[in-house]
Amino acid sequence: MKKGYLKFEGRTFISNDEMIQVLLEQANEKIIRIDLGEVSNSPEERLFIKLWLLQIDRCGEEELPIEVKARIGSVWSQFYRLEHQEDYIHPYLSKILEQIQNDNKKYSG
Repeated sequence: MKKGYLKFEGRTFISNDEMIQVLLEQANEKIIRIDLGEVSNSPEERLFIKLWLLQIDRCGEEELPIEVKARIGSVWSQFYRLEHQEDYIHPYLSKILEQIQNDNKKYSG
């Protein structure tokens, strides 16, 4: 491994910025999948998000652009929301999922 490279979860990153962007994207995607009901809002699933966010906090010693700081804060906020709503599915998303399921029943027979 070359000097200056970072390793996390078996992956190598060339900079803090790259690691932060990748981990933020993963955390955000996991939150969306939980909101859609594709993944359960269980403590185990949230643990991944929390670990990624804590790693981001450890990497964030360098000066980050305000947009990145805002995004980090937003993802933490969404994480806290999930912690307090374990079986939560957004009502709008629930309605859409119900409509899709009804449409599938209509077209399948």
